[in-house]
Amino acid sequence: MDAVLAFPPYFPALHGFLTELRASPLARGPAVVRRWLPSILKFSSEGVELALPPLVEMFQRPETRLGAIDLFDGIAAWLGRRATQKMLLRPVMQMHESQDEEVMLKLLEVSDRQEGWAGESACDGRVIVGGRCKCGGWMLGMT
Repeated sequence: MDAVLAFPPYFPALHGFLTELRASPLARGPAVVRRWLPSILKFSSEGVELALPPLVEMFQRPETRLGAIDLFDGIAAWLGRRATQKMLLRPVMQMHESQDEEVMLKLLEVSDRQEGWAGESACDGRVIVGGRCKCGGWMLGMT
């Protein structure tokens, strides 16, 4: 008896993305994601679960984290606010804690682009919008 396994319509793109990402040198990972991002944004929740681990890993590795920061807006839009907080808040906080000046500047660029995201400032707990509190600290929490 022949059984047919139906793959979801996004599967060829998911397979192509993961294959290219794994075959590429680590430092090229963000460029691969950037190229595939329009296709990735069309994946269902199951596709997200398969594609997300290597994306999160890019935020954690020193070799790829600067490039991953540039992808934050697209990935966050794809995930939604709650999933972004669940999946990316810890890696972003770890980048912030690294005290790497180049990373800090990139994080500030991204936080300045965020509109409508609110969090508590690290200095006094006031709710802030737009990424920075009055002391210049970077907003890490999202509500």
